[in-house]
Amino acid sequence: MIARLGPLMLLLGGGGVVATGGGTVGERAINTVKTVLTSYELAEASRSLELDIMLGMSRPENSKQLLQWIRSNMRARMGRDAGLDLWETPYEYVPDSKAVFGMRSLGADGAKDSCPGDNPQAAMGSEQADDDVCAWVEIDLGSQVKVRRRP
Repeated sequence: MIARLGPLMLLLGGGGVVATGGGTVGERAINTVKTVLTSYELAEASRSLELDIMLGMSRPENSKQLLQWIRSNMRARMGRDAGLDLWETPYEYVPDSKAVFGMRSLGADGAKDSCPGDNPQAAMGSEQADDDVCAWVEIDLGSQVKVRRRP
């Protein structure tokens, strides 16, 4: 319960910065909170998708299938479209290999940056580029699924 209140408190605090400090400091504070909340959403989606795949569902193969799965299986808070991140941009499917794929939010700038490196094996130890938020799903072809997330 307390873990869920943290992002809300950051959001409320960031709103105060916008109201009093204006401009770029406020925007950065709000975007930082949105990035944290988007990370939580992608982590939830990747865990749910992991379970569906373990139960025999075929994995999504493109952004359209991923968005269809997200909209059918996830609920976004405050009545927003679950297939959109907090910047109102659709989540993207990130192909890697037969056993690995990712989900990406383009972040505040809306530009497709690396997710990080678009290579989960190399990316998990590297710094995340710009502001994209990513979650990787690695499918062990022995039917076990591992979800890789940025810390």
